[in-house]
Amino acid sequence: VKSSGEIERLLEILLALARAESSVSGPVPVRSLLERLLLDRAATLERHNFEIELDVQDDVRLNANEQLSGLLLGNLLDNALHYADPPRLSIRMEKRSLLLENPLGSGDAAPHAASLGHGLSLVERLAEAQGWQFVREHSTGNFLARLSW
Repeated sequence: VKSSGEIERLLEILLALARAESSVSGPVPVRSLLERLLLDRAATLERHNFEIELDVQDDVRLNANEQLSGLLLGNLLDNALHYADPPRLSIRMEKRSLLLENPLGSGDAAPHAASLGHGLSLVERLAEAQGWQFVREHSTGNFLARLSW
């Protein structure tokens, strides 16, 4: 069941990248998009007592494709939900960048290089499709995803 959900998400991302309407951009309110994506994951957040720090102003808007932005941010949120140990995620703005940062445990939840890289390569493609830069930093005990525009 988990694998079929992952395959479904991958196909959704690949199809969105291939569609012509994926190039349509407009002002996307970043905070409300993040709030909607977090609400979509509320059951998982509650089940794992996930601590979320959301420090993004209400007036932050990006000229972006909302569908691609939602898929990109959703993928990063799912990554954090799966690998954060302890269950904590910080989402904040820093100049013209959005940062998502979570601790990485060393136990069963610790990511394997192949699984972490696979989803993040799709994030990279989604960012590239919108003219953004995606940088990931994986240090001992911490993971940071930086989206810049």
